[in-house]
Amino acid sequence: MAHDPFAQLLEPGRRRRICKQRVDVVGIVEHAAVHRAKPTPGASDMELRKLDPSKHAALVAGLFLKSNDFVRLTEGVDAGPAQVAGFFKGVPPGCDIARSVKVGLFEGAALIGIADMAFGYPEAGDGYIGLMLFAPEMRGKGLGKALLALLEEEARARGAERLFAGVIQANTGARGFWLREGFLPVKTLGPVTISAHAHMVDRMAKMLKK
Repeated sequence: MAHDPFAQLLEPGRRRRICKQRVDVVGIVEHAAVHRAKPTPGASDMELRKLDPSKHAALVAGLFLKSNDFVRLTEGVDAGPAQVAGFFKGVPPGCDIARSVKVGLFEGAALIGIADMAFGYPEAGDGYIGLMLFAPEMRGKGLGKALLALLEEEARARGAERLFAGVIQANTGARGFWLREGFLPVKTLGPVTISAHAHMVDRMAKMLKK
């Protein structure tokens, strides 16, 4: 069986937890230590888990349905099976899906956020975040910043020196988030057709500190 660099991170005994109130990242990446902090008393812990299409497709579908505002903004259609398939099967050109990261953020049994990250695009040593999406009621709580910190740590552990994200210009809120987190626009692409919509897309990049 091929070694999965993210598997040890998510196996029992190596849980990844994000404290809802303090948004603390707790746990260990396989390759490097991550900030630890005691959860605030009474806070609700959130756990990051690896997503498997055979087990979690229905939960991912439910999250897309709750996030129909995002789907309509980006694709001009309502959420459906296409978004679920795209999340689990999609990678940028030339990337190996076996090396990609598909994870979900859970609060108890509820899936409240998802993210995917691939490696080898736009250049061989780069990481690329294809999607980071949260349920509407969980937005604006600092969870994006905490989850991004985990993705950056994993990208560094795999030797990536740059991390990229593609942001449609129509999504001004998302663009503001990436700018605040140190990503800068390096190239504008488009118009790029995504389902029923055509967008101008800013490719944004961040240099990863060793």
